Amino acid sequence: MSTAIAAQGSRLVDKDQNKFIKLKQAIVLGLPGTGVASMSEALKKLGCIVYDTKEVVKSHERDFGLWMECAESKAAGLPFGRNEFDKLMGRYDALVDGPAVYFTDELLKAYPDAKIIITYRDPDEWMASMNHTSFWLGLSTFSPLKLLARLDPIFFGKISGFVNTAMVPFYGGKVDGITTRQAYMDHYEKIRQQVPARRLLEVNRISTWEPLCKFLSKSIPEEPFPQ
Repeated sequence: MSTAIAAQGSRLVDKDQNKFIKLKQAIVLGLPGTGVASMSEALKKLGCIVYDTKEVVKSHERDFGLWMECAESKAAGLPFGRNEFDKLMGRYDALVDGPAVYFTDELLKAYPDAKIIITYRDPDEWMASMNHTSFWLGLSTFSPLKLLARLDPIFFGKISGFVNTAMVPFYGGKVDGITTRQAYMDHYEKIRQQVPARRLLEVNRISTWEPLCKFLSKSIPEEPFPQ
């Protein structure tokens, strides 16, 4: 049975044993390739417990299934809400990068008081970079991920399933210069429209601590900002 149509109480997220729930200090909704890795490291240095792509991979035996369920539920018109996200990511007080960023609408509804950070870059620069990295690896016609999914259906197969269920629709159904570029721009504009200025920090190629620390009311570390 698809996890998306599993009855309430029998879903993976319902059966999950996590009972820890931390208040979210920051939710970073910048897309991959916009400096999210540096932002993740910066938040860790500021004392945040960060849920990012690395953390998902470390906990893949648990998390891959939950995120696939999240994606299937959204596709079926039954998106996750606060209770489900607290189960999935309750141990963390900062969220960065995928898979979470592909559920921006749901996260904004689930955490209406959280401080939101968006990292961004010029759309054309972003497209050029992603076409040579993430898009080629996971979304292109000759994606290496497709071969890896056949060789290792347990690990890469689940990643491939998530890509097709969550990422492909997010980027407009296909990866091309027009559709994907517009999806990128729409993503940021939607956040700007929904999040009040007092809860929103926009950064482009951030290289100093001041904007982030001021936004989060944190002391400025002596070490350089992560690059």
